[in-house]
Amino acid sequence: MQIQLQSLLNQISVIIDKERSLKQRKYDSGETFNVFEVLRLQRDEVRLHSSFIAALLDPKGPHGLKTKLLESFLQVMKADDILHDLDTVHVEREMFIGQITKSGEEGGRMDIVLMDKHKNAIVIENKIDARDQPKQLLRYENYCSKHFKKYRIYYLTKWGVDPSEESCGGKDFDCWTTSYSEDILSWLDDCIVISEMVRPVNETIKQYRTSLVEILNIMSENSEKELLSIVTKDENIESTLAILENQSIIEKKIRFDFLMKLLVLAEKYGFEGDKDAAEDLADLKKYSYLCLSSPSRSNHFAVYIGDDTPSDGFWFTIQATSKHKVSKEALRQLEQQWGTQNPERKKIDYPYGWDYFWSETGEEGSGLWWRWDNPETLRAMSDGRLLAFIENEILKTTVEHRLLEELEDAIK
Repeated sequence: MQIQLQSLLNQISVIIDKERSLKQRKYDSGETFNVFEVLRLQRDEVRLHSSFIAALLDPKGPHGLKTKLLESFLQVMKADDILHDLDTVHVEREMFIGQITKSGEEGGRMDIVLMDKHKNAIVIENKIDARDQPKQLLRYENYCSKHFKKYRIYYLTKWGVDPSEESCGGKDFDCWTTSYSEDILSWLDDCIVISEMVRPVNETIKQYRTSLVEILNIMSENSEKELLSIVTKDENIESTLAILENQSIIEKKIRFDFLMKLLVLAEKYGFEGDKDAAEDLADLKKYSYLCLSSPSRSNHFAVYIGDDTPSDGFWFTIQATSKHKVSKEALRQLEQQWGTQNPERKKIDYPYGWDYFWSETGEEGSGLWWRWDNPETLRAMSDGRLLAFIENEILKTTVEHRLLEELEDAIK
């Protein structure tokens, strides 16, 4: 079995190396030049994905193709019976449906809304990398049930995953899952054919599709076929199934190995952490965190990396290890280091702010590193990118800016 498994992995490695070489050749030849990547919009749900999809769906949009792209979308989504008189359809982005109430069951903004003159609607909740918000889909359901005759809510994600129970507020209602990887890519292929005679639109859709494939990290068609051929061969089936059956164990090992490397790295910067806590994080235990303390710098504060709840995601910060906290007056004097796009993340509990892990850029919504069960994050753990981010953005920042020492002075 071990020999067969090694043979399978060697064959897969060959395909991966060929895929990397192909991508490099395309990059060197300029084939991968993409305006959305240049403008750093690839993962921006609102400014790129919601905006672009809404523009294509709009019968009155500047693409000049009237209802053709919308018709294709409805067919792909199996929603031909929801909207009528398509030339009357109004498309709205970030549709405001009121202030969010204390109960969290009313209000908010719906990403994309398609409405016809008969008060029928399609609502799309777009999730590229963002987390589910508490009772978010429940708020949309409550609004739609009051304001539309016929409606359907789509939960759009990369791979078509189900919304969290938290987003649905524990309630049971119809919410259709859909994916970028299959449904949207299929629709975009149709759009490319439909727009063939409108070159500017056609080229833009092609570039957007290329951008999407890059985000999804999808193999080329030839590599994908070759991979499937290898892993489903009779002599490889047992090895393939063994990998699938032990997926959670494999993922845990990747996380644990990464955390052991992190503890070694942290030690070089004068920090120490608990191996048992690292094991809890590798297990994705609820309310687990890794405390990296530096007694020579501070007795009351430390760097924390953790996950408060399974749905919330992994974050990092500096916070108190004891009851000692900075005063509100002292807090105002401290410069926010993390989560700077959100001033509310700088509080007495988190004097320098806090942020989720996103990607190597650190920009909000730029990746899924806050999900430690996600292949994108596991890949970043294994190839050193997540470790490099922690070193440069957390450990070095803490040491070079003397953040722990500054907090010690603030509580004296």
